[in-house]
Amino acid sequence: MLDVVFRKCQDDINSAIMFENILLNPKLYDAVKTLSFEEKMVLFYLFFKEKSLDYVAKEIGKNPSTVWRIKNRSLEKIARNILGGNKNV
Repeated sequence: MLDVVFRKCQDDINSAIMFENILLNPKLYDAVKTLSFEEKMVLFYLFFKEKSLDYVAKEIGKNPSTVWRIKNRSLEKIARNILGGNKNV
C-alpha cells in the first residue's frame, strides 16, 4: 500500500518537472515555475496529458469547479507574468 502511495507521489513530482522542462520559451518557463505544485498538475493533466476536467478533479481530490478555477487562475498568473503587471487578462 505504501509503495502505491509513494509511486503516485513520485509520478506527480516527475510530471511537474517534465512539464516545466518542456517549456522552451524562457518567459513561459519562468512564469510556470512560479505556480504552485497543484496549479502545475492541473495544467499538466489538462494540456499536456489532454485529460478531462473530471479526470483531473478525481486525480487531485477536488471537485471539477475547483479544478476549473485553479486552471483559470493559473493561466491568468502566466499571462500576467509574461505580459507584466497586474492587468486583468
